[in-house]
Amino acid sequence: KATADKAITSPDGSPLRDDEGRTIETEHAARLNVVDALADAHFDKLHDESDIKPEYRNSNSQHHLDYVARKAEHAKAIVAAIAAKHGVTADEVHAELDAKALAKAKKYVREAEKNKARNKVMRPDLYL
Repeated sequence: KATADKAITSPDGSPLRDDEGRTIETEHAARLNVVDALADAHFDKLHDESDIKPEYRNSNSQHHLDYVARKAEHAKAIVAAIAAKHGVTADEVHAELDAKALAKAKKYVREAEKNKARNKVMRPDLYL
């Protein structure tokens, strides 16, 4: 169980939950959850899939789009909980965590580009 200074709940005192319904017990876990959700959204904007066949693009997958939207919706509630705990605005918390998420997304893009170069050799059927 989380200690009182590390614990977090929804602003109404109910358990804070992630997009899969799991309880988030610590502020640290809450922050990581938000950064991951925001990084997923940034990655989709930054990652160039133009040379991948449309049927293999994440950006065309309804499942992927629903996943990112669900995570983003839960991230808003988590940001509100963090803001309430510290007596700051949700915009302040969002701005802080969004900067970290953008850095994480840029790292994902670099890794994806490396993988793409390798995959073009091993799986040419995926590319235009």
